[in-house]
Amino acid sequence: MKTLQLGLPPNEDEIASLKNQLTVSPVRGTDFIEITAKHPSQKQAVLIANAVAQAYLTRSAEIERHRTDRALEALDEEIQEQVKLVEKCQADLDKFRSEHQIDEDDMDIYRGTTLGAGTPDLDSPVIMKWTEALMKKHPDKNPTEITLLQNNFALVIEEFDQTRDMLTEMMIKHQDARLLFKTPKAFITIHQPAQ
Repeated sequence: MKTLQLGLPPNEDEIASLKNQLTVSPVRGTDFIEITAKHPSQKQAVLIANAVAQAYLTRSAEIERHRTDRALEALDEEIQEQVKLVEKCQADLDKFRSEHQIDEDDMDIYRGTTLGAGTPDLDSPVIMKWTEALMKKHPDKNPTEITLLQNNFALVIEEFDQTRDMLTEMMIKHQDARLLFKTPKAFITIHQPAQ
């Protein structure tokens, strides 16, 4: 208020006087607010209205910045949680592969049979070849156990793929959100002198 230099004593009288000189109201159906300042001097009325408008814009920008910072922190936390989930699924996949001797060739065969097709056809020649390869690696397992191994592997790798794909989607959406949040809002002031 001291920036207004109203010539009033810097006390509660100045605030009370300013309240009596101002009318601030929202413009229905818009984001505008209307600030009306009454003063014997038109020049002083303009100074008061401008100072109030500037204070409003400054405070609005602070609130928006605070809201944006909180929203960006929440987005970062979501990504970090998804990264942890991807790392866990990767660890589960690595452990499964290690325990069941599933190498890169097996991975390529599996991915080749599911590419764009969803669940692999266990009767396809490629899967049958993979089944034979797994039976050689696991001579102690019967065909039913091998099929179960393949189905369990499909579940583990599908979970990993889904969490990784979700992370990719989240990062793209969060990048877009960051750009949107960081774009400053433009405020407009319209001066309409008293008539």
